[in-house]
Amino acid sequence: MEKIRSIIIEDELAAREALKAYLLKYCPPIELIGEAQNSKEGIDLIHETNPQLVFLDVEMPYGNAFDVLEGCKDIYFETIFVTAFSEYSLKALNQSAAYYLLKPISIEELILAVNKVQQHIHKQQLFNRNKILVENIKEKQPEKQQIILPTLEGFEVVK
Repeated sequence: MEKIRSIIIEDELAAREALKAYLLKYCPPIELIGEAQNSKEGIDLIHETNPQLVFLDVEMPYGNAFDVLEGCKDIYFETIFVTAFSEYSLKALNQSAAYYLLKPISIEELILAVNKVQQHIHKQQLFNRNKILVENIKEKQPEKQQIILPTLEGFEVVK
C-alpha cells in the first residue's frame, strides 16, 4: 500500500517534533511532506503540497484550525486534530475530522487514528476506480468504451 502524504500544522516546536518522531517510529504508512507553524503557513502549505492527511493543531497564531479548513475548503484531505483543548471536539467532528487526539499524544491513539485514515483513503480510492469503470462501461459509443489495466510496464488501455 502506498504512503499517505501528510503534513503537520502546529505552532509549538516541541509538540511538532514529538509528533514527527512518533509518526516516523510508529506509523510507517505516513510520509511527512511538510510542516507549518501557524494557520497562514498551513493554508499555503496545503495549497503547495496537496496532502492526503493534515495533522492540525487547533489554537495557533494568525488564526485557528477552523480558519485553515475554511481557507482550503476546495481541497480534499483527511484531518486529524491534535490539541490540548477538548472543548473543540464537537466542532472538529462537525467539520468531518477523521480523528481528534488530545495532547499529550497517546501512541496507541495515534496509531488508531492513522489506521482509520488509511482505511478511509483506501476505500475512497477503490470507490473512485469502480466509479470510473462503471462510467466507461456505460459509454454509448463503442469506440470510447475502454478500461485501463495495470501491467508490469505501466498501463494498458483495452477497448
